[in-house]
This record gives sequence, C-alpha cells and structure tokens, in this order.
Amino acid sequence: MILCLYIDKNEKARLKVKKVLEENLDIQVDICRSLEEAIERISKVRYDIIIAEYFLPLNSAISLFGIVQSECNNIPVILFSTKQSDMKGKNGCISVVSPHLFLPKKGENPYNELLKLIRLEISLKQKKDQETNN
Repeated sequence: MILCLYIDKNEKARLKVKKVLEENLDIQVDICRSLEEAIERISKVRYDIIIAEYFLPLNSAISLFGIVQSECNNIPVILFSTKQSDMKGKNGCISVVSPHLFLPKKGENPYNELLKLIRLEISLKQKKDQETNN
C-alpha cells in the first residue's frame, strides 16, 4: 500500500482528494491543513509520496521542498490544484525532488491526471529504490 500525505487548507478539498485517491489506488492518504502540520508528520512517518495544494503560500511551498530534499530521500512531491486554469499548452512541471505542478485546464478532470502522476511517480520511486538496494 502506498502511503501519501496530502496538504491543503481547504477541508472540502482535503476530503474529496482523499476519497478519490483511496477509491482508485491502493493508497492510504493522511491529510493535514498546514505546512507546520506537514513538517511534524514528515518527521515521524516515511511517506511514499507527498501532494500539496498548489496555492499554498509561496514560502510554504519552498519550505516544503527544502524539507523533503533534506529529510526525505527520493520522495516525489506533486503540487496540485482542483481549480481550473486558463493555462495554454501543456501542464507545467517543475523539478526539485521529482515534483510536478499540475493545474487542470478548463474542462479537464483534475483527478484523472493526478492519479496518472501518482502511478508514474510511485513507479519511478520504486525503480530508484531498487537500484539503490542493488
């Protein structure tokens, strides 16, 4: 089973994302509402993947990446939003540990893309972990 931490200040969004992920993947989603709460959990639990609401304050997102890089070897991070955007072209990706930024385009189901990204990131993480252990 995949162990995921999802960070979002919006309670409705936290519960919706948790429900969608747990219904569609072999995953347990821990939810929290702030960076401070996330830092506390990351220090105690070894997560397989971390998903954070894209619209966290910028300093919170940067802090999250710094903590993940220094304390959580090889854990993928996805910045995600259920809010639709008018972005043209492809969805943006940024790279720190192996994080992705996903903002759904109009008419796009954000959860389908999130599920694809999680599957991809977990697969890549498992390959890296295997290489490290060999």
